[in-house]
Amino acid sequence: MKSIIKIIKRSLSFFRRLKFFANRKIKIGKNIYIGPRVKLKAIDGGSIIIGDNCEINECTKIFSGGGKIIIEENCMINDYVQIGAMEADITIHSNSSINSFCFISSRGSLTIGSNVAIGPQVVIITDNHKFSDKNIPIKHQGDIKGKIIIGDDVWVGAGCKILSGVKIGNGVVVGAGAVVTKNLEPFKVYAGVPAKFLKDR
Repeated sequence: MKSIIKIIKRSLSFFRRLKFFANRKIKIGKNIYIGPRVKLKAIDGGSIIIGDNCEINECTKIFSGGGKIIIEENCMINDYVQIGAMEADITIHSNSSINSFCFISSRGSLTIGSNVAIGPQVVIITDNHKFSDKNIPIKHQGDIKGKIIIGDDVWVGAGCKILSGVKIGNGVVVGAGAVVTKNLEPFKVYAGVPAKFLKDR
């Protein structure tokens, strides 16, 4: 019975993929699973490239508005994830997973390494609002664009917030609910608001 359900799911995924093949801004590799109500959209010179053996699950939205989004092979994007690149690039390297209800926004640039596990409801944002002028509403003062680099073999716990301008080293564990505002050194465990060193791995 399980094998029959799997065949049906893969067949439905094939028909969902067909609508993206005609779009030259979106390139999809082999053996891809695309769940129901997934939206892939690239405009204004943007592009989306998804490698082989990836899963893009139900109700996920991936949007490129001028940047390039690259999801390498063997990645899993779970349900209800939103990934957006506005005039900036996002690269998710191989064998990484992004769990349900994550929100990822890049107006700077974002690199996620290989074998990274990102828990549910994580927020990753590469830009901040300017707010120095008290005479202008904050939302009209523009943005400060930065970059975020997440190394290989990193585990980001549920509900974490990763803010602009940080580098997370290889092998780091970030405890659930942490807010990352500064660089994190490799192979260490961090937690708290803001994230602080707890111990070596």
